[in-house]
Amino acid sequence: MAKASERGLLGEQLDKLVTAVVMDSRGIYMAINKAEAEKFAPTSLLSLTNLQQKSSQWLALAPEARREKTADAAAKVEDFVRFRKELVRLGARPDRHRDGYL
Repeated sequence: MAKASERGLLGEQLDKLVTAVVMDSRGIYMAINKAEAEKFAPTSLLSLTNLQQKSSQWLALAPEARREKTADAAAKVEDFVRFRKELVRLGARPDRHRDGYL
């Protein structure tokens, strides 16, 4: 029962972190210059680090019967993290709009 509660809490934390990263990403998309885009990088990267940690904890608590599905979800979290880290990297480029990156 305690593990189920902990998984539920981790699920809520994962949801909160994904939302935070998406909101920071919107700030990067809407930034009109490099300095403005860079404001969102630190909080986005911190949230992504926390997201990876929470995802690992969540996977470790998965019951054996749900391990495969949980591992698939954790892999999607890793894809999300890679994509958003690249967005942060590209968002700091002053020519990103002209080059069609965003």
